[in-house]
Amino acid sequence: MVERDLIRTAQPRVDGFGAELFSTKFDKQYKSRDCTQGCERAIRTIELAKRARNVKFSLQESSQKDLIARIYQLLSKSSNLPAKEKEPTLHEMQYNANWLIDPESTIGDVWYKIHHSFQNRPKWLDPYAVIMCLATQTFKSEDANQINQVLFALVFLPRVTEIRLPVTDTYHLYQGYCFKHNKIRSLVASQVRILEECPET
Repeated sequence: MVERDLIRTAQPRVDGFGAELFSTKFDKQYKSRDCTQGCERAIRTIELAKRARNVKFSLQESSQKDLIARIYQLLSKSSNLPAKEKEPTLHEMQYNANWLIDPESTIGDVWYKIHHSFQNRPKWLDPYAVIMCLATQTFKSEDANQINQVLFALVFLPRVTEIRLPVTDTYHLYQGYCFKHNKIRSLVASQVRILEECPET
């Protein structure tokens, strides 16, 4: 475009000083990138912001079958997820570029805090800050929109917010959620005592 501009502005120049460079052969018809063209992410973001502003107690779309597995995968990326019952700091909740560059890691680190905060003090975060955070999180790849809907539910749907989290200091979600029979047998075996050693005998 710089080269085209140099050529186009050569018209009023004097011969020998650029006038001979004038040409229209590099001109092209550029498509507008404004709101006249559809953008699914922008439409999705605007719709969610409106729902958050008007507090509509419903989701934009139905949840997918693999939603639970995806949420678990998101939270299990950390080897030890701290279960701290305190509100996220404003720095953690800033809707900056990290929410777009690496949204899953950013959200996963504060997920428990967000759930706990909205469960115990629903108005802990300014409503417009909530809208901006959700809107920023929505304006990313479409395949992560399901996770953002869960965040929306944690904020605005009481039946989701009221779900109690297990009381513990740390979640070791990386170990999976399926029973490991060998591990169970090992734990049981470590506590088994011969009958003669039992206090009841």
